[in-house]
Amino acid sequence: MTGASRGFGTAHAAAPTASDKVVATAREPRAVADAFPEAAGRLRALPLDVTVENETTNAVTSAVKRFERTDRLVDNAGYGVFGSIEETPVDTVRAFFDTDVLRFLNVTPAVLPVMRSNAPGTSSTCAPARVSPPESELACAHGAVKSGVSSPVRAGRVRPADPRRRRTSPRSHR
Repeated sequence: MTGASRGFGTAHAAAPTASDKVVATAREPRAVADAFPEAAGRLRALPLDVTVENETTNAVTSAVKRFERTDRLVDNAGYGVFGSIEETPVDTVRAFFDTDVLRFLNVTPAVLPVMRSNAPGTSSTCAPARVSPPESELACAHGAVKSGVSSPVRAGRVRPADPRRRRTSPRSHR
């Protein structure tokens, strides 16, 4: 699970049952461990900046080493940027896309081979809620990119053993 230290990530980390084993990642993993002291034996908090590819690989390797398998990916890390394109600095847009789009391109390919080796699992990607322009131009662009990248899975153009994909958004948590 990515982005487990705040917001929806914390809610996802709290959701598993007592028998589930969870690897929860965040830039500050201590916040995750501190939020769930009762889960110490079944929750492993790891550092992960999803924009850094080798950190993603290290987190996946550590997860498999600890729990021997991965059945589900909750790709939640990220944040929202609201404002019109003309008002938002390019550096802000670049940082947003590095985190919210490139994380998908770093995390998913690192986890899919592990999930395939176990049996089909589930990959959930958190995406922006549907909001109306003008404040959502960047969120809409983000959603379009993520939708395009994951469309082969939804269209069935993947091997049968590939994990199922599911998109979640803030609206789905109400």
